[in-house]
Amino acid sequence: MVPWFPGSAWESISRVSASQVLDLREAEPPNLRPQAEPRNKKKSEKYSLRFVTIHKTSYFPQHWMTFFNASEPLIRSKQEHLDVQDREGLLQLRWQIGNITLFSGFYTRIDQTFLLWGLVTAGIFFTAQFFPMSWSFQAILWSTLTLVGTAGMAVLTLFWVRVERVSWILYSWAILMITGLVLTDCSIFAGWGGLLLHLCDLWLGLSAIGYFCTGLGLRSRTFLLIGLTHLFSIPLLTFVAPWQYLTTGIIMAGCLLLLSELQWDMRSPIDDTLLSEEQKEFNRIQQQLRLSGAMLCK
Repeated sequence: MVPWFPGSAWESISRVSASQVLDLREAEPPNLRPQAEPRNKKKSEKYSLRFVTIHKTSYFPQHWMTFFNASEPLIRSKQEHLDVQDREGLLQLRWQIGNITLFSGFYTRIDQTFLLWGLVTAGIFFTAQFFPMSWSFQAILWSTLTLVGTAGMAVLTLFWVRVERVSWILYSWAILMITGLVLTDCSIFAGWGGLLLHLCDLWLGLSAIGYFCTGLGLRSRTFLLIGLTHLFSIPLLTFVAPWQYLTTGIIMAGCLLLLSELQWDMRSPIDDTLLSEEQKEFNRIQQQLRLSGAMLCK
């Protein structure tokens, strides 16, 4: 019988007939019906329990959870077992005096692109900070260096981005650099004073967009973090206003130098139709060697 309180709405429910109670009991699931124990006049009720499994769900698609390769560190020493597209145009440097090695390293064409842009950005912003030259001459100098850097970037990275199927990243960087070049020249020759006072903000913002595009295209956390570094550096320039060109040059050139000297994370290699079967097999062997080396380091 349902518990009730005098004068409450439950009182009418408690006064049902015996036949109605039996009908209600017959409608109950079998595992919830009370069962009397044999040879015992006192009735005891036994109920079976049903356990419901609650599956943990996510509000985000599953592929976003595995978008980045979390097994790889953000940065590490350069890997020695390079793929075909990385060995193309490889530059090896070794400086030594007698038996003493001063410097030894190698640079892929992607690394060479970072070094090239590092020199370009350092030359542009350090010149603006320390050399008292006219804005018109600096605009011509900056335009020349930017065009040289953009053309060199296209030549050095074209084969690599085609193999990795990220040609749109190269096009994005080229568009960003040309856009920055046009806006910079307009601020100087057309007298856009408001933009001229924020050239460092402009180039840091354009670089941040480029790094975000690269990070998403390569699934690299390193490039996304560098993009955030450029973006968050913009409001800090107000605290170093007399040295904003030097600060911008250090940030941009320093990040490029870091990318050229270390190995950054990216998605797993993919097969491409530009490579022959022998080249694809070579890349698979190199990938196995890299995985074996990573396991030994752990």
